[in-house]
Amino acid sequence: MPKVVVSMIVGYLLAGCAAAQPVTKAATTRPTPATAATTHPAGRAVMATVNGAPIYMDQLHDLLVRSQGLAMAQQLIASELVEQAAKKQNLSASDAEVQAEETRTLERLFGGSVGADQREQLLEQLLTEKGIPHEQWRMILYRNILLAKLAEPGITVTDQQIKDAFEDLYGRKVEVRHIQCDSLTSAQEILKKLGEGANFTELAGKESTNATARNGGLLPPIGARSAMIPPPIRGAACALTKVGELSPPVQSGTTFHILRLEKVIEPQNVRLEDVKDKLAANVKSDAIHKAQQQILLDLIRSAQKEGRIQYADPFLKAAAAENRETSTETEPADK
Repeated sequence: MPKVVVSMIVGYLLAGCAAAQPVTKAATTRPTPATAATTHPAGRAVMATVNGAPIYMDQLHDLLVRSQGLAMAQQLIASELVEQAAKKQNLSASDAEVQAEETRTLERLFGGSVGADQREQLLEQLLTEKGIPHEQWRMILYRNILLAKLAEPGITVTDQQIKDAFEDLYGRKVEVRHIQCDSLTSAQEILKKLGEGANFTELAGKESTNATARNGGLLPPIGARSAMIPPPIRGAACALTKVGELSPPVQSGTTFHILRLEKVIEPQNVRLEDVKDKLAANVKSDAIHKAQQQILLDLIRSAQKEGRIQYADPFLKAAAAENRETSTETEPADK
C-alpha cells in the first residue's frame, strides 16, 4: 500500500477527523458489548483453557490495558465528550449518515477512480496492519459527523476565499528544487559550487538537510497562495521566471534555501463563474475539517482543565497523568 495513503489514514485517525471503521453489514453506530464469558468456580471469568488449565479474562484485560489501554481510552473519552456536546444541541447521526461518511472518506483517501470493493479492501488491509479495530473506525466516523454538525453553523464562505481557492487551484504555478542549509555560509558555499557547474539534483541529494533530499530537493507545484509552503520560499519560487534560474539564499525560520526553477505551469483556461459553486463547497469542507479538530481539542482541554475526566483504573490514571505532564513540557505556551 502506498506510504502516502498509510500516513493520510493514520493522520486522520490521530486527528480524530473523519476516519473510522469499515462497516460490516450488521454494524450499528455504537459499539455493542461483548457477550458474557465463562466463569470459573472461583469467580474469575475464564478466557480459555489450555490442557485444562484456565487463562483468565482479567489477565487478558490487564495485558491489553497496559499495552493499548490509554490510547483506546482517550478515543472513547473524546467520543463521549463530543456526544455530550452534541446532545445539548439535539444533534445525532443515523446509520445512513455514518455509511455516507464512510463512502466520502474512502473516496477522499483512495480516489474516486478506485472501485468501492477495492477501496474497502485497501482500508481493511491498513486497519489490519495497524491493529485498528473496526469498532474504532466506526466510532470515529460517528464522532466526526457530530463534530461537523457542531462546526457547520459557525462556518461562512466569503467571495475572497473563493477567489483565493480559484487562484490556488487554477493559477500560475512553478515546480522548483531546493537545497536546505543550516546557515547562510553553507548556502553561499552551495551557490558557489553550483556556479562552478555542480549538478543541482545531485548536490541536493548530498547536501540538503531537508527530507526532500532523497528526491533531489523537488517540491510539489507552488502557487501564489500555496498554504503548505512557507511564505519566504513561496515568494522566491514564484518570482523565478526562467527554467534553470537560481534564487539567492532565502531564509525561512532558522534555515536557508537555494531554489532552482524546473518548470512553469501556466494558468488554466477556466472561468471562475464555471467552478464557483464547487470551490465554495471545497472551501466550506476544509473550514469544517479545521473546525472539527479545534472543537475536539477544546472539549478535551476544557474537560482536563476542569477535572471532568476521572480515570478509575489505577494504571490508566497514572499513564494519563504522565502523558499530560509530558504534553505540558513539550507544548508551546498559548499566545
